[in-house]
Amino acid sequence: MELAAGWQLDQWLRADLVLLYEEDDTDPMEVDQAILTVGNTEKFPVFLQVGKMYVPFGNLDSFFISDPVVLELAETRETAALIGFEKNGFSASLSVFNGDVETEGENQVENMVLAASYGIENENSSLCFGAAWIRNIMDSDGLTGVLEDTYSYTYTFDDTGGFNVWATATLGQAILIAEYVTALDDLNVDGANTGLRPDSLNLELGYALTARLEVAAKYEKANDIADWFAENRYGAVGRYRLLETELCCAGIALEYMREDFGSGAEDADVVTAQFTVEF
Repeated sequence: MELAAGWQLDQWLRADLVLLYEEDDTDPMEVDQAILTVGNTEKFPVFLQVGKMYVPFGNLDSFFISDPVVLELAETRETAALIGFEKNGFSASLSVFNGDVETEGENQVENMVLAASYGIENENSSLCFGAAWIRNIMDSDGLTGVLEDTYSYTYTFDDTGGFNVWATATLGQAILIAEYVTALDDLNVDGANTGLRPDSLNLELGYALTARLEVAAKYEKANDIADWFAENRYGAVGRYRLLETELCCAGIALEYMREDFGSGAEDADVVTAQFTVEF
């Protein structure tokens, strides 16, 4: 369950708060995001954000209920400061933060993300694309978790850079999502080289059959991820909007996913259902 609220305090100042509850992960409900934004891009292209946020390392979009592996490798929620620029479809930003992974045991603000994107659209189609670089990809939420579980590590000897590139294209009722994320060097744990340089590609194609019904298919490929995530994933999902009013909307989704782990773990066929209500 997610609760979000935003307050436009004046034309140059905005506050946003997101509370999140996930069974077995957030008990009780926790603050997922708390962001103060200084700026107004309709009047001036530069803005500043501070607070707990998902730094913009990747687009991480998906039609599916299950998170793609690119999200596991890239999504990074930190207390950060971000300075950004937006004008005429182009955006760029620099984020700085401390992060959870310490380099040589030093606790200091040492990680950063550089991101840029551009979007164009007309009456029947659109194209958005972007790229981002992170100084240490080991600070991503997914990698931090699996590395702690696998190695019980305390620090990294060297930062391991990461790179992300993505594009989303629409044509009529069809939407294509493509995204790739990779570490730029082998992961280093407690001064030892793991020999792992994880990367993942996510491809999805969605189509709106009606105003209420949407279907999508996907293929994912990942390398050097041990048995943390599936090496190959492919599947399909359908979403149906049950209700839409001025006060709320409700919908259901049904997903099938085939997960191939190679020799690391047992392959799986997974069916997931979801019911959503938005106010």
